[in-house]
Amino acid sequence: MFCLSPCKDTHAERRPPPTPPRRQPTPVAAPVARAAVEPPSSTRWYANAVAALVVAVACALLSPARAAGVAAAAVAIVLALRGPRKRRRPSRLLTPQEALFAAPLAPPDDALAAASYLVHADATVDPAARGWRLAEEERGVGRYLRDAAGGGRDAMSVGTVNASAAVVDAALGRAAAQAPSVVEPLRDSIRPLSCTEPPPALAEGWTQRGNVATAHIICKRVWPVSQRDMVLTTAAATRDDGAFLRFATSTAHADAPLDADRVRLEVRGSGYLIEPRGDASCRVTHVSCVAPGDAPAFLVNRLAWQRTAMVLKVRALVLADSS
Repeated sequence: MFCLSPCKDTHAERRPPPTPPRRQPTPVAAPVARAAVEPPSSTRWYANAVAALVVAVACALLSPARAAGVAAAAVAIVLALRGPRKRRRPSRLLTPQEALFAAPLAPPDDALAAASYLVHADATVDPAARGWRLAEEERGVGRYLRDAAGGGRDAMSVGTVNASAAVVDAALGRAAAQAPSVVEPLRDSIRPLSCTEPPPALAEGWTQRGNVATAHIICKRVWPVSQRDMVLTTAAATRDDGAFLRFATSTAHADAPLDADRVRLEVRGSGYLIEPRGDASCRVTHVSCVAPGDAPAFLVNRLAWQRTAMVLKVRALVLADSS
């Protein structure tokens, strides 16, 4: 008889069913910290705040006399459990061309020369290429700010003064020995020290004028931070076209050791570039690059903003000297 459907061969050798192929394990990426791929959740902060608020309302309803105390406790709990403060957004990376301008080719191991290069570059190169941001323009004076390392804030001001370059330079020279002065009202005292620094290696075209000087400067205390002081080495230079350059940087001195009651400020570079604009006016640029000395952000910003008005103070200084 014929079978139209497949028939099982009972005489065939019984074979075990074929073994299915073993599945290869799917590769798993290395674990990544959650905080690296997504911001931390803030639900815990809101939960604590809501819980504190509920407790305060419940106690206030049960006993109104305790409402003020419970509310104060709730606020204290919320403040204690509040997340960290937001950090300032870091500055963008400089392009290769900007990096060239940001690092003037000053001689190595010559901090005073480096300060002169820094002041001159900030005063002559396009401010945007050097990382400066125009914060405001007041009475023809540009007020610039720049984020610095360690949470600091550099300051620069640029404007015209209606006096010759020589007159402005002489006025700044007299004010440098005063404490306080029109341009430096926060100076409390200034004490000259013996100078051991060698003359700076200036850029081509500049000639040193006068001697290198060192002084210990104590600043007025600004509440709520500790009093500040600094040891500055200063120098001056001239150029054939009648321009003047004044610059300073921090230094260490045996006669001005660190004081436990004060915070020592570090001045990376500070000074003036005075360029003649005819016989009756000049262009003045002031640059201030000072480390904040672990001061709170609000005070760093306030003092930096005050430093952006230095050219306005130079105008007042020249006017006071001429009257």
